[in-house]
Amino acid sequence: FGYARGDMASLAAADVHADGEAARARLHAQMQRDGALRHCETRFRRKDGSEFWGLMDSARVRIGGEVLRVTWITDNTDEHAAAKRLRALAAEQELLLQNLQVGIVYTGDGKLLRANPRFAEMFGFADTDTLVGRGSACLYPDETELKRFGAEVGKAFAAGQVYSGEWKAARQDGST
Repeated sequence: FGYARGDMASLAAADVHADGEAARARLHAQMQRDGALRHCETRFRRKDGSEFWGLMDSARVRIGGEVLRVTWITDNTDEHAAAKRLRALAAEQELLLQNLQVGIVYTGDGKLLRANPRFAEMFGFADTDTLVGRGSACLYPDETELKRFGAEVGKAFAAGQVYSGEWKAARQDGST
């Protein structure tokens, strides 16, 4: 924070909280209600006026009959920025997934995990939610095609390669 030890006695919480009175009041109310704060992310202000994101933990302790508040603040500016970038990338990925005119599906452990609207439309699902959790075998006309395709994809993936190929697919109405 940049304060000298002598500055601490006259320092008020409002001097170091950068998010304003409403945010500080919310943290105070949570402390009053729960008796502690755990990993509360908020912005703080240093003595020089610069701001940083911090994780605050605070609890009441009793020492020699006196109730005191103990608070730890960890600078998590880098983590906050990384999380913000990750949220932006996830939003961009979702925008692409929802609007591409090619069908995209994510699978895992033999199940359909996620798909875009174009994939659902191509395969005759009412919407993307109706395919989530279904066995991926529902995309093949028979067990032989499922095994053939699975072997090809498995071979490529095991070699660290991208798979590019075709398979005979089955729509939900049974057409291929």
